[in-house]
Amino acid sequence: MNSPDTAVGRCFRLGSDLGIVRYQGAVDGADGEWLGVEWLTPNRGKHDGSKSGRQYFRCQQPGGPHASFIRPVSRITWGRSLLSAAKHHYVVSDLSELSNNIPQTIDGRRGRIEAVGLDKIAREQSDLTKLAVLNLDACMVDGPGPPGEREETAGSLRNVESLSLARNLLTRWDCVLDILRMLPRVGTLDISANHFVSPVPVTSETFAVDTLRVDTTPLIAWPDAVGMARQLGARSLSFGWCRLSDISGTPADWGVQELHLVSNQITDASHLRHLPSLHTLNLQLNPLAAFAVSSASDFASLHTLNLSNTLIDSWASIDALARIPSLRTIHIRDTPLTQENARAQIIARLPQITKLDGSIITPDERTEMERYYLAQCARSVNPDLPLVEQMEKVFPRVRELIAKHGMPPPPPRKQESSLKSRLAKVTIEVVRDNVELDAGGMRIHSEARSLIPSMLVRQLRPVVVRIAKARKFRIYLSNDGERWVELDNDTRPLSFYGIGDGSVIRIVV
Repeated sequence: MNSPDTAVGRCFRLGSDLGIVRYQGAVDGADGEWLGVEWLTPNRGKHDGSKSGRQYFRCQQPGGPHASFIRPVSRITWGRSLLSAAKHHYVVSDLSELSNNIPQTIDGRRGRIEAVGLDKIAREQSDLTKLAVLNLDACMVDGPGPPGEREETAGSLRNVESLSLARNLLTRWDCVLDILRMLPRVGTLDISANHFVSPVPVTSETFAVDTLRVDTTPLIAWPDAVGMARQLGARSLSFGWCRLSDISGTPADWGVQELHLVSNQITDASHLRHLPSLHTLNLQLNPLAAFAVSSASDFASLHTLNLSNTLIDSWASIDALARIPSLRTIHIRDTPLTQENARAQIIARLPQITKLDGSIITPDERTEMERYYLAQCARSVNPDLPLVEQMEKVFPRVRELIAKHGMPPPPPRKQESSLKSRLAKVTIEVVRDNVELDAGGMRIHSEARSLIPSMLVRQLRPVVVRIAKARKFRIYLSNDGERWVELDNDTRPLSFYGIGDGSVIRIVV
């Protein structure tokens, strides 16, 4: 096919290569018409858009070379209109032949599966007016089509609410706006992996698109993506896999509620802290080494935060999140912090969160994790110095947790390798079921024992059976005689519950 009269700015395919026309016209020293192309296929270009000292056009991509001149040959495949792509993708031309072309069975892993109703689905999808979801990914769409076709497009696709145009040949923002004017019900728009020209010429016209995805679009900058989202009125923006590193200049009055910035090069998220309505922030797969919260007004509406696969390596970043009272859900897998016992530390450091890495934090788990965290805090400090003051320097919530769960046992004063040195001297009491835990009377039996803190609760049970001479009982532990915790998880070691010298184990029969 010959090139259009105005090919500049249009994207095309030539064999397996993809390019954008940046210049159309004569070239000094060569006959006829030429197309100056910026190639999107790596290693396809030969120069920077200049020839014999004259600069005909400039490439938008950094580095290079990305450019060359080609003839407008018939092998070039230009894009198609939105309506043409929809008809090609959905409409069955001969409904009478539909049953013959639809498979009656489908191969499954355990044998052949009877396919029922596929012909009915195909017939319904052939009626474009019934489509609420229009998926035209990789369908060579490059715009809304000629003016004479747009009325038909608006009528045929009038019920579309979700439109996906990823991996097409779109290069102009005004073409996207023309499409949205024809399809006013669209609330979800995916224009990822297209080839828009930067800067994107946004206008004052407003739209009502709720969700915008512009992933894998590295030719546009962060201000372009923000401008596109603001013009469309998008509540949610996804701008991932775009080599984005600089998010400074983010407007503080932007009302976006969800930002998905996955797999970029962001090292500083503080430029987003003033967004007043930001509810969800996804920074997964970014080289982010710290997350700072300097005041209670930072991230004031943040509810969900994803820091998985980042370089967060300091507990100070986790402690900072405690200053965000609205935060409820956090994802933080595969970081330098996510090692053994990290879940307990995160839960204990962040009192407001209710879900961690996709798992709901139950009240019982929070109690267990906070007590375990307290015990770990006590073991990590110098036993010869004031315990609480030392812990508070490293663990900000220590006083709050001590008020809630009691003082943890002090750390051992020196490390010895003998078994005797590792035993905890405890008192085991047997009491009646109708006696309150904090009551001191009506003990059936009391004796001193030495137990290994690494002993599992299930290993303690045979000892309890012999002492209590009963098969039905509950086991509690206290380090101060006031706060009692039930040893109800057989797979936990006694050290998990903070057992130490002077602890009391109470058996209720």
